[in-house]
Amino acid sequence: MSRTAGERLARALVAPIAAFDCIASVETDSRRWASVTFTGEQHSLAIRLSGPDAGAAADALLDGIEEREFALPGHIVISIAAAGRAQTDSAIGVELEALTIEAD
Repeated sequence: MSRTAGERLARALVAPIAAFDCIASVETDSRRWASVTFTGEQHSLAIRLSGPDAGAAADALLDGIEEREFALPGHIVISIAAAGRAQTDSAIGVELEALTIEAD
């Protein structure tokens, strides 16, 4: 089964979190996007982190997110930014917004 750009981006985002003692779950919502010269997708990602290292994992995830490069076959991440962060007694939620374009 082929993964979408949003699914690939979600996997790339949570991969480094494996070094922390926490559990991550990700929900993605992607929609087609186009300009005169490019086609791609806009992505909303909601990441929920729970466990002893959830705070440290969230910090690591967000640190330098705007400058980070991602290897997504067939796609280029044009922009990515934090859209929100919330904490409850049991988890930390991080929301991200991203734009990918199709690579030629």
